[in-house]
Amino acid sequence: MVKVKVDKKQKILFLKKLKDNEEVVSINTPFVTNINYYSTLIEGSEETLQIFKELRIPKKNSQSYNRAHIWAFEQYQRRGLQTMKAFIFFTDDYIRNNSFKWWFQAAPYVTYLDSEKRKEKVIESSIATTPLTLGEWSHLFIGKEKFCKRTSKLSMVNKSASKAPCYIMKENMFYWHPNDLQKKEEFGIEKVTFFEWEIKTAYKNSFGLNYP
Repeated sequence: MVKVKVDKKQKILFLKKLKDNEEVVSINTPFVTNINYYSTLIEGSEETLQIFKELRIPKKNSQSYNRAHIWAFEQYQRRGLQTMKAFIFFTDDYIRNNSFKWWFQAAPYVTYLDSEKRKEKVIESSIATTPLTLGEWSHLFIGKEKFCKRTSKLSMVNKSASKAPCYIMKENMFYWHPNDLQKKEEFGIEKVTFFEWEIKTAYKNSFGLNYP
């Protein structure tokens, strides 16, 4: 482990190797392991629709992971709402065979109980006019005849013998980019907070805004 200090441009100002038990990682450290994250259960479909309507309209050609990060961040700021993130990863075969232009898509989703059954609805107003189930959301990209597989490991996307066109992964709202998922898989490191530099980058990319 090392202790690092950087400036606003991410230039390293100070670097020190720590001893084995010096300044041990705590629950308040942004990157920690074995943390239980619980999404907020909202009241139902009406609140889901209200949240959907509150989503900030992104600019053209914004990237999905940046939009998703700000939508989740603003709902957390506004309501204290802990949403989840859904990632669709398209397999190399599907991208090649369908001349697909991107390799993944990300969006936040909310959860609520309906007759004691857990419902999950994706909120992505840039491509839909209403909240969608994970299946409905994936069908926007691959069509209704195909289905994505579920996985908890990014490394499985192109290692399976399955002919599935895509894989869906679920994570908490703090995961910004697939690199975060890779770090979790390789090193067991979980993400439990928003980072200011990520928020600034995502605001600029998705909405052309400076934060704060």
